Formats: sequence, C-alpha cells, structure tokens
Amino acid sequence: MTRKSWADGLWVWWLVRCTFWSALAVLLYLAVARPMPGGPTGALSIHDKLVHGSVYGALTLLGLLGRLRTSTVLLVLLSHGALVEVLQSLVPDRSADAWDMVADAIGIAMALVASRLGLRVLGASQQNG
Repeated sequence: MTRKSWADGLWVWWLVRCTFWSALAVLLYLAVARPMPGGPTGALSIHDKLVHGSVYGALTLLGLLGRLRTSTVLLVLLSHGALVEVLQSLVPDRSADAWDMVADAIGIAMALVASRLGLRVLGASQQNG
C-alpha cells in the first residue's frame, strides 16, 4: 500500500478548502461591519443582486474545487446567506433583503449547473482524446 505525500497534490485541496472557509468568514465580517453601499435604503438593487449571485456562485465553485460534497457546499452557502441577512437586520444602517437570498441561491444554482456541464465536457474530451 502506497501512501500519498503532500507533494502528490493533497496540499492543493487543503489550500482551496482553507480559502473557501476563510472567504466565508471575511464575507460575514464585511456584511455587518461595513456601512451599506448606497445608504441604508440599498440603492444598488440590480447591481447588488448581481454581486450577491456572482459571489455565491464563485464560492460554490471554490467549494467544489476543494472537493467538498455538493450537499455540504449547498447547505453551508444557503445558511451563510440567510445568516448574513439576519445579522444585517440587527445592525444599524444596514437592512436585510430576502431578494439577496434569492440572488445567492440563483448564483449557487448557476455555478452547480456550470460545474456539471464542465465535468461532462471534460469527461467527453478525455474519452475522445
């Protein structure tokens, strides 16, 4: 039985996972520590939703690249998005928006679809090449 060494690539998955969890911590901090862009009324509606979807989509891909289970990534990110909104409702000059959670979920779903399509394309190209 052979044993994998760190040089065989295990450190890459460890680094990606650490980045995933660190990014969640930083986003949670920024969500409650920074003043809301555009003031408490949230004047960035469409832009804000695109940012939410993009960030949570990127986090989904990062979690999957770190070889976390899809169910784990899904549960953690949806819970994180909900927690951010709850905490923002408790912070002065911030406000919660249920549409932010919808944008988060759409970004997550799009990243899951993109990752599945990417895996199919890679699988097909490896079979043909």
